[in-house]
Amino acid sequence: MLKIDYLPMCCSIMPFGEFGGTLAADHKATNDYKNQPLTLIEDINKVIDYGKERGQAAVICTTNNEQEHINEVLHQMGFKRTPFMSKRMHPNTSVALWWYQLNQ
Repeated sequence: MLKIDYLPMCCSIMPFGEFGGTLAADHKATNDYKNQPLTLIEDINKVIDYGKERGQAAVICTTNNEQEHINEVLHQMGFKRTPFMSKRMHPNTSVALWWYQLNQ
């Protein structure tokens, strides 16, 4: 199951994450989404439905370039993303911000 959180000082954007599958992740998720793609899609759809029920404008998440399967699923589900960006923490990977507008 993905973790849902709240963005400080913003009541309309709902972040979620803990995809796992990479050593650069802060949280080691117990999900094996690479071998269970339908579970990933179901879990993301639950986040989307929950965001809609709460009247959120969008849901957001971050991934890195090593999470290729997660990135592909988010893209196929209609999420938009920033370009991958370099960073100082875990410099061997780059990070992108994904978003899905709920009222479209």
